[in-house]
Amino acid sequence: MTDAAWDLVICQKQLDKGVCVHQGFYNQLHYGNVFDDMKQFIRQLFVETPDWTVYICGHSAGAADSTIASYLLSKEFPNITFNVFTFASPKVGNKKFKEIYNSIPNLNQLRICYNRDVVTSVPTFSYYHVGNNLWYKSGNETWYYYDKFSAFSYYIYYFYNVYDHSGIRYVNALEKDYNNPKRKIIFKRKVIFK
Repeated sequence: MTDAAWDLVICQKQLDKGVCVHQGFYNQLHYGNVFDDMKQFIRQLFVETPDWTVYICGHSAGAADSTIASYLLSKEFPNITFNVFTFASPKVGNKKFKEIYNSIPNLNQLRICYNRDVVTSVPTFSYYHVGNNLWYKSGNETWYYYDKFSAFSYYIYYFYNVYDHSGIRYVNALEKDYNNPKRKIIFKRKVIFK
């Protein structure tokens, strides 16, 4: 199946009591035993190197899969720290998923969003983003950082641009500011779009 086909399966899959995620992304993660293979690899790796930290990243549907995988892995391996970097992530879980995900001590996520990327605003109803958010606004070339407790919302009437979903736009914005001591980063804890 293509990413778009998985995206269309927007029913929710219950993981724990009241904790639900996007059924299509969950199925994609488990297709062909990918998730079971991932768990086995981590289990073997940490026998040899128990002090390592795991880094998980993905773009778009891969970001959604990374988010769900990190949630499941952090529960399976509570003594391992999981750092997650997602780019252009859609929303993947319900409000209870967001609350639980953001409270897991061995789980850290930085969700990176470029300008008005439409994918970051969907699915619209009963789905929420998780983790800390770094949003790049191209108009003023500024990065805005929102911690996981901030109420920053991605509504489709503001995040509507299909072209901003391109991975190269994300890469170019990050590369431009990576070694730039004059880059602008504004740390926020308030809502700027309601």
